[in-house]
Amino acid sequence: MTKTDPRAARSKAKISSAFLDLLEEQPFSKISVSMIIKKAGVNRSTFYAHYLDKFDLLDQIEIDLLLEMKAVILEDVDALLLGRELHGITTFEQLTHTKKIIDFIYDKKELIALIMKDEVDPAFLSKMGAVLEDIWQSRDIQERLRIPQEYLSSALTGLFSGVMAQWIRSNFTDSKERFNPICLLLLKNMIRDLLIED
Repeated sequence: MTKTDPRAARSKAKISSAFLDLLEEQPFSKISVSMIIKKAGVNRSTFYAHYLDKFDLLDQIEIDLLLEMKAVILEDVDALLLGRELHGITTFEQLTHTKKIIDFIYDKKELIALIMKDEVDPAFLSKMGAVLEDIWQSRDIQERLRIPQEYLSSALTGLFSGVMAQWIRSNFTDSKERFNPICLLLLKNMIRDLLIED
């Protein structure tokens, strides 16, 4: 097992933090590596030991966020799609599982909002959707569906991504507690209507 160098981890954290602070203050196009290293308090060679340029830095921040999100979803996707023959899942259990995903997004809301700015990466939501679709397609539940699974995967991805986009772009106007039952109702009804009755 490869051990992480604590100094390297600290340097990367300082660079990422400085970069995100700068993103709050000015457009991505105006930010330079010189500005990042000055704010982070590291030298140029330290920056280039970890990143090719500011675009690579942004990519790494996005990848880390998506991997973290994927780990959260993987803990719960089976309960949402495969658990106890699907019909046996209680509303409370589904609410708990969707809540974990929504809590994660809410906890990362400032970072996600920064990344999704028009001049940074407005396509980030599509990347989130691609992670969702990949997970849902990896679960073989075709024998329980009225339609081909790939269509369900696309529909679930589109629905979840669209609803999430609205929530994020509204600057999280609805609380987590109000938003979670909305997602649950939409997802539950779609999945239920497409299942073959036992």
